[in-house]
Amino acid sequence: MIFAPGETAGLKAAAAHEEAAGEVRSADDARRVMVRLYEHMAWRPVLVETFKLYFAAMEESGQPSLLHCFAGKDRTGLAADLLHHVLGVHPDDAMADYLLTHEAANIERRVAAGTHAVKGMGSGMSDDAVRALLSVRAQYLETARAAIAARHGLIDAYLLEVLEVDPARVAAIRANYLV
Repeated sequence: MIFAPGETAGLKAAAAHEEAAGEVRSADDARRVMVRLYEHMAWRPVLVETFKLYFAAMEESGQPSLLHCFAGKDRTGLAADLLHHVLGVHPDDAMADYLLTHEAANIERRVAAGTHAVKGMGSGMSDDAVRALLSVRAQYLETARAAIAARHGLIDAYLLEVLEVDPARVAAIRANYLV
């Protein structure tokens, strides 16, 4: 198991879902909060450290990996998208994989399980707001990709400059995972 201590999601110190609860009442509120989260997620210090560890492990092990977080879609989704990029997966195919979260993770079961926890963080949150917080939308991942492009020009530049995924690491990861 690889782990960088600290909170990887919050705009301040709290987890994104806890932090969002105070300002979320409706699905529209939730979507706005999620877009804002995805705009900045790629540069959260602990998440950057976690991603560095993740890509180092992908280079060294060549073994299957399991990514997880509270909802299994945001930090996990960005990590998987970046790995897809490193492996040369077309962005449309990577997006389709991200959107499969609804089916693979059984969104209805996830919403039912998360409703009590998420609603407990903030009073007045609608069921639709909870669903929006726990769902994936193409707009979220597109926001992260656009933010990375705005700051670094290319995802490859972000990978190199921020996550230290240089061409040698890319080649090793590809050798480990592509047949």
